[in-house]
Amino acid sequence: MKKLVLLVLILGLPALVLASNMGFKAQINKTAGGSNVWWVSFPYFYDPNGDGSVNSTEVCTDTTNLAGIVAWNASTGKMETFTCGGFSTPFTISKGVSYRFAGNGTAEIQWTAVGSHDPSFGHSYTAGGSNVWWVSVPYHWNPTGGVKNAAAMCSEVTNLAGVVDWNAATGKTETFTCGGFTTPFTIDVFSGYRFAGNGSATITWTPSHY
Repeated sequence: MKKLVLLVLILGLPALVLASNMGFKAQINKTAGGSNVWWVSFPYFYDPNGDGSVNSTEVCTDTTNLAGIVAWNASTGKMETFTCGGFSTPFTISKGVSYRFAGNGTAEIQWTAVGSHDPSFGHSYTAGGSNVWWVSVPYHWNPTGGVKNAAAMCSEVTNLAGVVDWNAATGKTETFTCGGFTTPFTIDVFSGYRFAGNGSATITWTPSHY
């Protein structure tokens, strides 16, 4: 029998870490300012309606003050936007993928993300299209050595050319090249990061965790 242990995360601080197969309740708030958009990590098992699937409409309902949610299409290199309260067809929320939250004016986005991890899930990205993917990090990611930064991500992910961070304040990206000599940035497990492919090689990653 699988053991499910509740992990409460408030302001990014873990209150309890007991097992590898965990339930999560994370309070993720985004204060308006700067670009007013953020790439966000989702629990790998996330199903707010409990119906076995989830789409962008459900995310809008599950959050407060969210103007819209954006998906990255790696094949085309374009973004797809779903406006909360709009009439467009909602897109599916996929496991392991990060999505971009768009703020609603000056209001703070509030999201109580409830879900759990899938320890059997492995990321696999076949080269092609834009050759970049926005990826969710497990909330209890625990790389070798315990230091959560871009260098640790490069060490753990196979065939990763680089990892990209989004700076919401400036509206710009910051890139760490795997094997390079720049200072690695810190990985915030509540944020999504962009993986850059290494030529024609397939990127694979089974995240280590508590």
